[in-house]
Amino acid sequence: MFLVRVESNQNDAVLLLEGDEVARNVLSQALLECRYKVLSAGDSLSAVILAADYPGLIHAFVADLSADEDVQKVLAAIRSLHPNIKVLLTAADRGPVLRNQLLAPVVCLEKPFSAGLLADTMEAMLKTGDTPQDRR
Repeated sequence: MFLVRVESNQNDAVLLLEGDEVARNVLSQALLECRYKVLSAGDSLSAVILAADYPGLIHAFVADLSADEDVQKVLAAIRSLHPNIKVLLTAADRGPVLRNQLLAPVVCLEKPFSAGLLADTMEAMLKTGDTPQDRR
């Protein structure tokens, strides 16, 4: 059970890229409970297709860095379709994110993190424009 603040975020679309189905379902549920519209993808190609086919604005891209995928290429493709998209990367180790200048500006959450921290980070990122380089 997630105990998160419920505000009116239903106009904010979030593209979620998570290769692990269980983690994807948990993150998707947490975002839905925060009233975000969630576009969920299990791989990079699906994420890019969802981004290309979505008729509206996608406000945020939440992606897991643990997958063996080239996040830079995926991020570049998604940013070409949605240039103002905010990016939240999740990883068990923040080192690769912090060392990679090409991914900036992004917010990174180190796993494991709580649903409350996810909600607070999304709110700060989308509502106030705050994009700290790392949050715990």
